[in-house]
Formats: sequence, structure tokens, C-alpha cells
Amino acid sequence: MSKLPKRLEGLCVTDLSVEGKGIARYEERVVFIELAVVGDVVDVDVLRNKKTYLEARAVNWQTYSPDRVQAKCLHFGTCGGCKWQQLNYPQQLVFKQKFAQDALERIGRIQLPQPETIVPSDRIYGYRNKLEFSASSRAWVTESEMQSDHFKWYPALGFHLPGRFDKILNIEHCDLQPEPSNLIRTTIRNLALELNICFYNARLKTGCLRTVMIRTAEDGSCMVLIQFFEWEEALIETFKKQLLKYRPEISSLWFVHNQKGNDTLEGLQPRCVFGKEFLYETLGKLCYKISPASFFQTNTLQAKKMYDLILEWSELQGHEIVYDLYTGTGTIALYLASKAKKVIGIEYVAAAIADAKENAQLNGIKNAHFFSGDMSLVYSETFIKEQGPADLVVLDPPRAGLHPRVIETLLQQSPPSIIYVSCNPATQARDLAALDASYKVDRVRPLDLFPHTAHVEQMVRLRRRS
Repeated sequence: MSKLPKRLEGLCVTDLSVEGKGIARYEERVVFIELAVVGDVVDVDVLRNKKTYLEARAVNWQTYSPDRVQAKCLHFGTCGGCKWQQLNYPQQLVFKQKFAQDALERIGRIQLPQPETIVPSDRIYGYRNKLEFSASSRAWVTESEMQSDHFKWYPALGFHLPGRFDKILNIEHCDLQPEPSNLIRTTIRNLALELNICFYNARLKTGCLRTVMIRTAEDGSCMVLIQFFEWEEALIETFKKQLLKYRPEISSLWFVHNQKGNDTLEGLQPRCVFGKEFLYETLGKLCYKISPASFFQTNTLQAKKMYDLILEWSELQGHEIVYDLYTGTGTIALYLASKAKKVIGIEYVAAAIADAKENAQLNGIKNAHFFSGDMSLVYSETFIKEQGPADLVVLDPPRAGLHPRVIETLLQQSPPSIIYVSCNPATQARDLAALDASYKVDRVRPLDLFPHTAHVEQMVRLRRRS
């Protein structure tokens, strides 16, 4: 094989990878190209030269794809999110459907029905109800910025670069969350600079301002949680007063002192320093109370579509016992409760179960029962004998999929129907293969909860084989 040149010219992009990169070929090798879409003809610089594939960056477009559009975000290409902004939305849906189906066929290798059309998102911008931003004492900067005659290092409040926990890109404007998200974030950054509040340094473990989480509800209310690494009481109190003065849109403000090695809230005691302790979100006829640590689907409108589909697919008549495994804050369980005799939700995170119980009480639901603990241990033969055998089991696990013991219990108990919701079609396909001897897939439908990304949610219904 001849020596590989650093620049390859005239590559035709023929497909997209599950990571969202364009795919072309050079001699016998696949070339993964950042920010390229199907139909592009590009010149690329090779970034990584592997035995079976190349990774490259497009540096010149000879021909633009007819499906290419202008990216809206000013950080596109540098920020790690929204990598498909340059691909028109109808084509995004085509590839998401393809990825989800390919995973089931390639990994699952089971008999499948014709998948139903992917459910699109009504909003392709401003669809997220939650964003988290990290602070850094020194922002990640582009080469063009560094080459400027007037360049100076500056602090950042923004997003991590892909795979770099300590590299933060300062975000001027993000289109993923509706206002006042951008107004609040920029105000927090400007106030911190004005008051000489130090930004966090992840390597040195120094600084004060660490992270900012912003939640927005459909009714316009807004919750902000700010993590501080070093706690300076007087300075933080001044910061609070100024922030509330400039941003009266904040309806709930929380502070937390976090000196852990990570940014999670586990083991910490966030403190509400202003306003309400909860946001309220409505899905269908139900109202959900959301605390800072609550899990809630980040695309509210799409979540309702998904829960409506689960309710439709469940075909409940009112006499059934339903198990909702990985219930989170009980959103699915409570959504099904009015159509079932009894719903049982199980979740590892105790705080989420506390929220689920509160939400049941808030909505006057008395036939929903929630339990916390390790799913592989709680969901057992003994537990099922106590609660009653399931007529329907709903599964919505994390990206890692089902624990082998959960699959074992499902096969032992053999409920008539299973609805499996997954954010990772690959692990879903693996689990479906393990269930295939006892269950047949009779419905498949992907949903798009995250426009401009390669992520896709997929719902599958299984029926017990006779």
C-alpha cells in the first residue's frame, strides 16, 4: 500500500455513522469525516490513521449536499453537541430510523415487524427543559482567537469539549433551551467577573464558581442551581442579591457547596436560597413536582408523545397489574395508573422514589406503589409474590440496558406483555435477543427526543409466545 498523503481530495460522502460522522472510502478503508453529510464531496486532512479506517476533518467542499443547511449555532463545529445542525431535519429523521433499525437487525438478529415511522420533535430548537453548564478559570479557545493581536485568556461558563473533562468552551448563546436560559447564564458569568469570583479549575481543584444548572418549565417558571467549590459567604450573598436583581425571571434559586471530585448532587444538600422549592410540569392530566435532583425527560413535549404511545400500546382495561422498572420519578407509572388496577414502580435512586411518591399524592393517585433499591435484587420472585404477578412490564433502563438478573426474572415470571423503551438501541437489541425464546416483538417505533444529534429513542412491544 502506498504511503498515505496527509490530504485526501474529492472524497464522496455516502453514509453517516451512528456517532453522526460522514462516511467515505479511500482505497480499502472507511473514512470518518467530521461535519460532513451524505452527498458532500470534500477534501479532508487525515487526523488518525488506523489499520482499517481513517478519521479526518473536511477542509474544503468541492460539492455541497442538497440536504445540507446552514447551521444555526455560532458555536457549531467547536461545541460537542448538535453535530447534525448542518443536515436538514427530515434527513436527520431518516438516518435515526435507519440507525435504530440496523441495531435491532445487526445485534438482535431476531424476527421483527415492519417498524413504524419515527415520531418527530415538534420543536427542533428550544426543546430542552434542562441544561447544565460548567465553569473554568481558562476557556478553551480556537486557533483564530489565539492568533488575534489582542488575545487574552478568559474564564468560561459553558460546555465540555467532547472527551475533555477539563476543557470548557465558553457559550455565548445556546439554541437548545428557551429563554431566559441564555440571559441567566450570561448574567451569572458577568456578575462573577464583576465581583471577582474565581472560576473553578478542575486540575488544580481551586476556584469558587463550579457549575450552573437551569431548568425551565412550560409555564415559564425557572429553577437555577449553582455549585460553588470554595465557599465565600459574604461574596456569595452579594452575588445572590445582584443575580435576583438583574434576573427576576428566576422563580427558584438553589446553592450547593460541592468539594467532591465530581459534579453530581449525590451526598450533597442543596439549599433553596430564594423562591419555590419545586417546579411543576404538566403532562396530559398529571402534574409533576420537580426538585433540583429530579430526573425528568428533557424534551417535555416529546415525553408526552412517548407516554401517550406507551398508554396506547399497553391496551389496559382496568384490571391489570403493571410493573414500571427503572421508574425514575414515576412518570410512566403514574401515567398508566388511571387505566390499571395497580402500578408498581422500582428505581435505584431513593430521592427519585421520594419524588414519585409525592407526585402520586399530588395527583390523588392511590394505586401506585414505589420501591427503591438495586433493580437486580428488588425485582425478584419474592417481591413479585408479595405484589402480585404482572400483566404488563414497562422497561426504561439506562444506556447500559437490563441487568442479566432482571432478564432472568422476566423470563421466569413471563408476563404477557412487555414494553421496552430505550435510549440505546444497541443494548436494547442485545436484551431483546436474550428474551427472544419466550417473547416475540410485535411493534417497533423510534422517537426523536434530541434533534440535531445522532441520539434516538426506541419503543418496542413484546408479546409472550404461546
